[in-house]
Amino acid sequence: MRRRQVSGTTLLIAGLYISFLTADIWTGDPFNLFSRIIKYLSILLCLSLTLSFGQEGHDRRDKTTLRVAFMLTAIADLVIGISGYFVAGVSVFFLVQLVYILRHSRGFVWNRNEIISGLIVLAVVGAIFFYIHPGLLEKGLFWPVLVYSLALGTSLWLALGTMWRKFFPRPASFFIAAGMLAFFLCDLSLGLSSGPDSRARILVWFFYLPAQLLLALSGYRVAFLGRFLGELRTGANP
Repeated sequence: MRRRQVSGTTLLIAGLYISFLTADIWTGDPFNLFSRIIKYLSILLCLSLTLSFGQEGHDRRDKTTLRVAFMLTAIADLVIGISGYFVAGVSVFFLVQLVYILRHSRGFVWNRNEIISGLIVLAVVGAIFFYIHPGLLEKGLFWPVLVYSLALGTSLWLALGTMWRKFFPRPASFFIAAGMLAFFLCDLSLGLSSGPDSRARILVWFFYLPAQLLLALSGYRVAFLGRFLGELRTGANP
């Protein structure tokens, strides 16, 4: 029954994803009213996935942490996407990244993998921020985005590290790494759209919703995910 619910919700999210991408491309405006409503509905559906873990989550702490992250995400998207308060929304997304840092740091110990991956992520984030900072200065967003970028980079670094740490099994660790990478690409597109290339704004939700779906699904145990993915591939009934 739970797999049927998760499968149905996932397929509905996929349908909403196609619908708002079509609307964004057709109108050339990713902020049209139809698209904004459908996008927020898709985030609420991702939140519902985290509320449906039951006994299929990893442990009590992980379920609680992920639910808090998605509740904050729903608030942040309401503040930015519906109300239009960018700085306030970024502040809430900063809290979201702190929660993900807490979640994805489980099993962390300093070693060569952590150091090398951390330096690479820091270099990439630094180079991107240097590229977009003139536009941020012009709009008075330099400091809020700088603080958020540091949290986002740390969050991406720790998410990638779940691939070699011991707590999260595969495919959950893969979902976490891919989800946070998509989250990073979403925010990169947002940053680029505030700078020289405003066309990048069409890519924000292209990456954002897959990021949220992957992160939501990462909260399920590996056995559940294996059966769930098998059913999606074969089209078999739960």
